[in-house]
Amino acid sequence: MKRRNLTLFRRFIIYLMALSVIPLALLGGVSYYFSRQTVEKLSDRFVAEVLAGRRDLLELQARQIESLVANISGVEGIVSALRETSAAADTYTRLATQARIGYILNGYLNIEGLVSIDILAADGRHFHVGETLDVEIGDGARAAQVFDRAAASDRPVHWFGVVDSLNANSSHRQVISAAKIVWGVDRQTVSRYPIAVVVVNYSLDTLRNQLSGVDLGSDSALMVIDAQGRLLFHPEDGRVGRRVSESLIAALAAEGESGSVTLGGIDMAVFSVRIERTEWRLVAAIPQHTLSAPTTVIGGATVASLFLCLVVVAGAATLYARRVVDPIKAVTERFRAARAMPDRPVEALPVRGDDEIADLAGGFNAFMQAVAERRAAADALVISEERYSLAMRGANDGLWDWDLETDTLYLSPRWFQMLGLEEAGGPGAPAAWLGRIHPEDRGAVEAGIRAHLDGETAHFESEHRVRHADGSWIWFLARGLAVRNEAEAPQRMAGSCTDITERKAAAERLIRARDDAEAANRAKSEFLAMMSHELRTPLNAIIGFSDMIAEELYGPLGDARYMHYAQDIKASGERLLGNINMILDLSKIDSDQIELNEDLISLADLARLPQRMLAGMAAKGGVYLRCCIPADLPVVRGDARLIEQAVTNLMSNAVKASHRGGTVELSAARDVDGSVTLQVADQGIGMNPDEIEIAVTPFGQVSSGYCRTQEGTGLGLPLSKRIIEKHGGTLTIRSARGAGTVVRARFPASRVVAETAPLPAPRVRSG
Repeated sequence: MKRRNLTLFRRFIIYLMALSVIPLALLGGVSYYFSRQTVEKLSDRFVAEVLAGRRDLLELQARQIESLVANISGVEGIVSALRETSAAADTYTRLATQARIGYILNGYLNIEGLVSIDILAADGRHFHVGETLDVEIGDGARAAQVFDRAAASDRPVHWFGVVDSLNANSSHRQVISAAKIVWGVDRQTVSRYPIAVVVVNYSLDTLRNQLSGVDLGSDSALMVIDAQGRLLFHPEDGRVGRRVSESLIAALAAEGESGSVTLGGIDMAVFSVRIERTEWRLVAAIPQHTLSAPTTVIGGATVASLFLCLVVVAGAATLYARRVVDPIKAVTERFRAARAMPDRPVEALPVRGDDEIADLAGGFNAFMQAVAERRAAADALVISEERYSLAMRGANDGLWDWDLETDTLYLSPRWFQMLGLEEAGGPGAPAAWLGRIHPEDRGAVEAGIRAHLDGETAHFESEHRVRHADGSWIWFLARGLAVRNEAEAPQRMAGSCTDITERKAAAERLIRARDDAEAANRAKSEFLAMMSHELRTPLNAIIGFSDMIAEELYGPLGDARYMHYAQDIKASGERLLGNINMILDLSKIDSDQIELNEDLISLADLARLPQRMLAGMAAKGGVYLRCCIPADLPVVRGDARLIEQAVTNLMSNAVKASHRGGTVELSAARDVDGSVTLQVADQGIGMNPDEIEIAVTPFGQVSSGYCRTQEGTGLGLPLSKRIIEKHGGTLTIRSARGAGTVVRARFPASRVVAETAPLPAPRVRSG
């Protein structure tokens, strides 16, 4: 079997190779061959056209320069002047002749690229017209060499190529020179002799500008080589004037217009044309890899295509083995396993796609599934019955199942047990359940069932009372869910009932406890209000009479100690009265019985009274009081008496907590949200977070040896907090042990009025 699978697999691979890889390889090879031939022809044609165009341009320039040389040599005035100069010996005649030659030569300086024109007389004199008037022959031997080579040349105009400029002061160190001999005729012997040589110097920059724009590809070079093998033009300026390599000269001599040579380790294709007038060569050197780059792309694409084709063949072969060979093998192996072990479950085959292999795998799975289902049907039925029976017995809730089509209701044994009833046999009517519901709750239960059956609610849930067998009422929590057909019509409804009697009783106990606590709180508040009122009357008398005694209204007391006793009685009474007033205000605020007497309040003016009241205490403790409230702070709408009391309490606490030499600062500012914040800051002992929680609790005092030496009831901070909250604000405390305390009372923007309000008239505190 294994050999047959391998044979089928190999046949499939051979089939794919014959249809894809081999034809593609042949097509790629043929394409590469013909594309290479085509590219080479196009490259040769392109380079030939480029060289021909540049050759024609150089021929034109050479023709212009030769015409210029011929025209200058043919000017009779120049020839005559040269003859006269050679015959005359006086200085004036020589200078006049040079001026006349210079005037004639100036007419030829408008040619583009022309640097200068020099005339070298046979007797050594030099005439120059060009870019500078400062003329100096740099090398006499060089001038003589130019004269001799021009005279020996068999061409009308002799081209020197790149040479050093004759004028040592010229800005062009190297130029392209062309020379022509001016001949004279001896009338006696009728023989000619050289009178002078005319030298035209041409700029290398002009040649560079004309040829540098030619792009022959990467690493390519366009060159102009003179008859002596020197470079007249090269893309690299530093190589101009140098002699080219012997290998290139040999290649040009051997191959003619095209050939190949190795330059700098690179195989180059060389193309050249000859400029007849100047005997120069225009050469294009192009790397072979640049010429073959297009065909390399084609070859690379062919190789990539072959590789991709091989990948596709490998993928197709793998897919064929996975989708065809492996499924067939798996079917046979599973049939063999099913025959060997019929009781053991057979693993299903994966079904992929919708082809014949998928149909085979699906048919095998369906067949084996049917066999397994028939084998497991009996066992599953037994297990299901046992599981249902166990669930029914173990459930603590009562279960019910209502068949809406037959209007029969099944109730579990637990349901009857919760009601103290004996279990009824078989399904019964729904009235067995609904009839035991309390008359006050039955309507709501039936309405909830109808709403769920009509699709208005996702599930049914109801808390109601049900009559127990002993006549008492117990609470049930009933839940249920309807089962619907394809038309969304309910067919049956099932659910459970939970006994929540104890939970209901616990809830009622909590409600009663809450009501009792609220009643006790009201009684406390009423008691505090009554006792505060009863205590204030005798205290007012004590304070008043002690004040009269201290002022000795009815005569002197006699002993000075009585005066101190009377003052102590008055101070103690006022302190006790203040504490009673705070207790009364706190109880009123807690019971929401206090009403705000609202007015417009200037916080800057309101802060003056607490400062005056606490000045004595602060001076006694060596504490400095500072007020930093801006005069333009907006006014606040609120109860002036309560706010003043809150500020006094906060500053009093700060003074008590401060060390000698410390500072208590009262400041205020407007926040970005429009609210106004009052801040009381001290540098005292401070509190940790747990102590802050104690401090805001009525009668709560922080356990500190320092604070215990100060008087207080622990009501100032809680009362201030409730006063600020009564105005809709918040009171926050930021403190740390040993780092002082900052208390901020924030009034909301709704109580801030953007106008200035005068301080209310001074109030007289009742004694």
